[in-house]
Amino acid sequence: MTTEADPTKKLSIFFLLAAAIVYGLWSCVGLFLPEFYYDRPIERLLLAVIGFLFAIYLISSHALEASKSTLLVSLYALILHFHFLSLFARAGGDEIYALGILIFLVGSSLLFSELLVYIGFFTVVILSYLPVFFALNLPSYRIVMLVAGILTIGAVTSLLLFLRIRLSNQFHAQRLTTVRLERRLVEEELEQKKEESQRYKTVAYYDFLTGLPNRTFLHDYLQRIFDLAYRTQKPFALLFADLDGFKEINDTYGHDAGDTVLCYFAERFKTNLRSGDFHARYAGDEFVAILPEIAAIADAGPICERIIKIAADPYPLQPDITCTIGVSIGVAFYPGRVAATRPPIISCPQDLIKYADSAMYEAKRRGKNIWMPYSEKLAFLQALNGPVS
Repeated sequence: MTTEADPTKKLSIFFLLAAAIVYGLWSCVGLFLPEFYYDRPIERLLLAVIGFLFAIYLISSHALEASKSTLLVSLYALILHFHFLSLFARAGGDEIYALGILIFLVGSSLLFSELLVYIGFFTVVILSYLPVFFALNLPSYRIVMLVAGILTIGAVTSLLLFLRIRLSNQFHAQRLTTVRLERRLVEEELEQKKEESQRYKTVAYYDFLTGLPNRTFLHDYLQRIFDLAYRTQKPFALLFADLDGFKEINDTYGHDAGDTVLCYFAERFKTNLRSGDFHARYAGDEFVAILPEIAAIADAGPICERIIKIAADPYPLQPDITCTIGVSIGVAFYPGRVAATRPPIISCPQDLIKYADSAMYEAKRRGKNIWMPYSEKLAFLQALNGPVS
């Protein structure tokens, strides 16, 4: 903790510097008016030097923490007190030095942040005076006056110290309340930003109609699984599905009915895949699924047949109106080492989408509502016949 950030340490340094400066000036004055003082300038200079050294130490980077620095300054305050007490004894009980001790008590009270600590310090001061009073053989009225003065100033400074502590506690309580409120506001702001970020992510990566991942999400996921498969040589398959007869539904019943069919099919498409499969709406009435650990036609076939079957179930548009559609599916494999398919070398994720899309168009050419794997033979036939409209 730095000195600037610690009020207790700042107060301690202020006390040390103030005492050192006062003793330094007192030494200069004592050189010109030696008859008014009962000590030597060297004593005051020594106390001034000690105060400056303590202050420099507290300012340095090797300074003690606030609680221990207060103990160090308390020790210096006791040294000053006994110096005043020695002057009082040398002066034969002159009240001017008693006044100096009272002023010293008021100044030193600023150092203490606890009332009990100050009372203990004040008790040490009182007990140190009693033997001096008796040693000087002072008249009883003077002893009573001096003790009464010290007790009075002690009571006043104790009251001021109590008020200071109470005000300080109130300030810290208010500050703590403010900090808690600020923390709560920050937490609410962070939560709001988190929700906004989640909404932006949903808009950016999910289809607003069906709730499935969109094309952007698909490309990101496909790139990650492609890179993983390239490093580990773990196979996977990509299904490209396109609805058959969807345009007729839009033309006959309207686009709202078409949206309803898309939502129904999206739910069926998602629930009839395996738990670890990825699914997305590619565009319009086109859907894509990525099937990890699928490397053969025999493994992909049952999944495609299941999707074709559930797609053919009626779709309710209104209480008394239903419609039916079909689906054509193309399949491409990675890394494409299935002997029955023998596709060209796949160098990037987009090749998989392109090959699966080509296989899907071949399924439509052959009568729709079926599925086709991509192969070199299929690529050759499409080159001869041209793309399917």
